[in-house]
Amino acid sequence: MNRRQAIGTIALGTAAITFFPQCQSIIVPTFKNFEVQPKAYKLLTHLADVILPKGELPIETVEPTAEYILNVIDACYSSEDRTKYLEGWAAYQTYVEEEVQRKPKKWDEAQTNTVLKKLELMLEEDNAFAGFYKSTKYLTRQHFTTSEHYMKDYLEFEFIPGRYEPCVAV
Repeated sequence: MNRRQAIGTIALGTAAITFFPQCQSIIVPTFKNFEVQPKAYKLLTHLADVILPKGELPIETVEPTAEYILNVIDACYSSEDRTKYLEGWAAYQTYVEEEVQRKPKKWDEAQTNTVLKKLELMLEEDNAFAGFYKSTKYLTRQHFTTSEHYMKDYLEFEFIPGRYEPCVAV
């Protein structure tokens, strides 16, 4: 391959990456009991960020919040509860597609507040949609409250046996 062909190939590749950002796919984890589509995973990630916006907090966890939620649903929920959660998740996706009609990253503050108000009103009902939101809200909080940042900075948690004090008056 000569220099002109190499430069042309690099330019073509750069142009393709620039003009086709939709071709970049999101990496969705795999689960034992159900399959997750990238669009649905992005929607769940956005909902978790709306429920508990982290902003500038230095939260470092092993897995993102959406992955944590789905791992708990996959491993800890019974098959009936998992089915209800997935039905509620599908209902949430349908609600977003029909009512909001925009991608979550393009929502303005009014749309975000409208969706949250709708979800909060659903908490009083007993259906799959409400169960989905209750579980997502609970697991989002649980993921944050078990993070290292929260445990050390807010709870002042220390691992056993605690700190070492060599000379202590008895």
